[in-house]
Amino acid sequence: NSLVAADVAGWLANGGEASATLVASVIWAPFALMFVASLAVRMALAVPIEQRANWVFRMTEQDEARADQLEAAVHTVRRLGTTSPLLLMAPLEWLVLGRDAIGVVVVALLCGWLLVEILMKDWARIPFTCSYIPGKGFVPQTILTGLASFVTFTTAGAVLARFTLTGHPVSFALNAILFAAVLALRRHRLNRWKDTPLAFEDQLPTEVNPL
Repeated sequence: NSLVAADVAGWLANGGEASATLVASVIWAPFALMFVASLAVRMALAVPIEQRANWVFRMTEQDEARADQLEAAVHTVRRLGTTSPLLLMAPLEWLVLGRDAIGVVVVALLCGWLLVEILMKDWARIPFTCSYIPGKGFVPQTILTGLASFVTFTTAGAVLARFTLTGHPVSFALNAILFAAVLALRRHRLNRWKDTPLAFEDQLPTEVNPL
């Protein structure tokens, strides 16, 4: 909708200098795509398509193999939730922004990696094999939380990308902090997997959600 409102089709057909609205939409769009795609892939991995294989992984669980098994799910979310949207948007960004598209892609990639680490920090299941209980949260609260997360992620990412294009030294420091946060969360996740067994049954929340 953002790209349509910016008349990206008309600009591609007629050429000329890109409008400020089109530039803003092209910078913002990858963050929106990554947010939605990452959540969608994570949810897809939780659906019990082959639940009969559950007992096989229970019988063969080994501490030394757990990290590799769970890392496959994180790699899938990272590839389909961040890399694919960026590859999809990269040609359009290059046409609109030129060389500045490289900086936008780098910032978006860092933000996408951080989002994946946050989404997968408590992941402990083999994809497609564990039970799944939908609707465990209070629906209005879930909607508000999701909307607030979407607005925060896309707005902060787009602002950081625009700030990076200015070449200000502070922007590079912020990107370095972002990269350090990704590495720290990844290290914490890997250390947690060493001591946390695989989850095979989805659990209902212990607290009661007041209406």
